[in-house]
Amino acid sequence: MSENSPKKTGAFLFASVLVCILLTGLIGGGYFLNQYLTRLVTSTPSSVSTASSPATPAMMYFEPGQGEVTGRVLLPSGAENTDDLLIYYAVSGNEYSGEDIYQTGVFGPVQGEFSHRIRSGNVILYTEHPDYALTYAGPISNFPGLQTEEFRLELTKGRELEVELKDDKGNPISNATVSAAPVINAHQFGSFREAEKIDENVYLLKMMPATTLRIRLSAPGYSTREEDIDDYDHWSTQMQTAKPTTGKVVDADGNPVAGAKLRHLLVADESEDPTHDAILTTTAEDGTFVLDQLAEDATYFGIVETPDMQRTLFNELKEDQKDVEIKIPKTGIITGTIRGDFSLLKTINNNQPIVGIRQELIFTEKSRRIHHHSSISSYDMPYSASIHDLVEVSTNDGIGTFEFKGTLPGKVEIQIGPYLVPIDSNGQDDWHIELDLTTGKSEVKINPEKR
Repeated sequence: MSENSPKKTGAFLFASVLVCILLTGLIGGGYFLNQYLTRLVTSTPSSVSTASSPATPAMMYFEPGQGEVTGRVLLPSGAENTDDLLIYYAVSGNEYSGEDIYQTGVFGPVQGEFSHRIRSGNVILYTEHPDYALTYAGPISNFPGLQTEEFRLELTKGRELEVELKDDKGNPISNATVSAAPVINAHQFGSFREAEKIDENVYLLKMMPATTLRIRLSAPGYSTREEDIDDYDHWSTQMQTAKPTTGKVVDADGNPVAGAKLRHLLVADESEDPTHDAILTTTAEDGTFVLDQLAEDATYFGIVETPDMQRTLFNELKEDQKDVEIKIPKTGIITGTIRGDFSLLKTINNNQPIVGIRQELIFTEKSRRIHHHSSISSYDMPYSASIHDLVEVSTNDGIGTFEFKGTLPGKVEIQIGPYLVPIDSNGQDDWHIELDLTTGKSEVKINPEKR
């Protein structure tokens, strides 16, 4: 496959979950980041209704103490940085219970000096500046009451890497997309940056740090690849001709659905289980689709989403499958009425109030053996993922309302200001939520007015 024989790996699940968290934090002002860092103690409503009761505020998942993390972001000249940057962190270690943990987060913006309290453990920090390569520092031990070593995040222009692509017959590939992300450790990496095409089949990656890079290769008609490579100035490799998968998306009555998006959330094979959230393809006017860039020996799990937000899961898509039919059932709707102190609602885009909806998805009852981030021993993990949506709240005469389509079977968490309302959904029932932001009183029930 490769003239330089780099080590082949996939984007590990924990790494991609981190990227998902960070992107969501940037888009929603850190809105969902807290959901990954907290345990929410809630009771599931009954299938008919719940009595009025306070919604549950978030509680910290880890409580082993915190330490003050300090440091500086420096330019190549040695002067302190003066641009606003976000600092991302990852902490590994043990809880008081002795259980191994891994926690990620983000703080900022910062410029030169920074100081932030982070839970105790071994800490890695990194930052990304648009004009420089990613830089990181650590791990450094961080424990309550102890003076920790200062972090120095030194920005550099990094290095360049040329990637030359040919197909399995030696012909140049001139329409590829090449991107790379720095590998910080086995389960964490930075953002992908896209290469610039500089010759017929040569692509230039700029501002890459002097560390292992995860290269992502895709091109129409070829199997997508991800590989880790080390310190090369020029890398030549081949891409295999794809074996297309074909199919059709239909509604509950068997009618073709045009414009439906296939989003893959989880990709797994024997040695890797990366998580992504990306569009595989969009269906044509007759509801058909062709997938001609699937990775070799990989299995894809995700959701199909219609233009009017009807959704369903898809399981175990692979290369070379023919005439796959995906049927989208009529899905439930979640509506809500909100009263009380609207200043507690999160906002985006010119103070538009929103609620957040997080859904846990289980694709199949099968489990997979994966390796823990800090342990040689493997353990069982379900084929699962989560998706997040931001839903606008309309306000009128002191009452806020929202409506969400796209409910899937499984556990649903609706974040309304500081309160979280859980639902155990079958994907087809319509639910209605009443919540008072001032008192925290909530009521959840199946909507009696069925569509």
